[in-house]
Amino acid sequence: MIRRPPRSTPLYSSAASDVYKRQCINKYNVGDFYNWHFDKVYLQPSVMTDFSYTLFFNADYEGGELQIEDTIIKGKQGQLIIYDSNLRHQVKKVTKGVRYAGVGWISSLIRDSTARKIISNNETALESANLDSLETIALQKSNALLWKTFG
Repeated sequence: MIRRPPRSTPLYSSAASDVYKRQCINKYNVGDFYNWHFDKVYLQPSVMTDFSYTLFFNADYEGGELQIEDTIIKGKQGQLIIYDSNLRHQVKKVTKGVRYAGVGWISSLIRDSTARKIISNNETALESANLDSLETIALQKSNALLWKTFG
């Protein structure tokens, strides 16, 4: 069982708390697709989803791209895509071969989506910042206050 996807993005590493325990493996044959949709906010009364993910198991098929709003992704085998559950997305029609992918949902420690985005942007900026500068120290303090308020 997958407990957590790799902490590969600042947004995930700063905000994610746990993976919903009922991941799915999808098989799309030629002609299969999944129309435009938004993932449900609540999969169960006590489980709120903030992020969705797709893990591509193979790449030896045609079509079947994951489209998240205006971004089209032809996943590579082993590639993990994590995105906000509030983004409209679809799986385009498979035209050749069979597409296998795992999908799941992640709950966040930070309920407020605007605060999550600000914290993520701050952490991205801090990765390349001069740790001794007054601006960096101010940003670190600001981020700590956001975590204290929303986390």
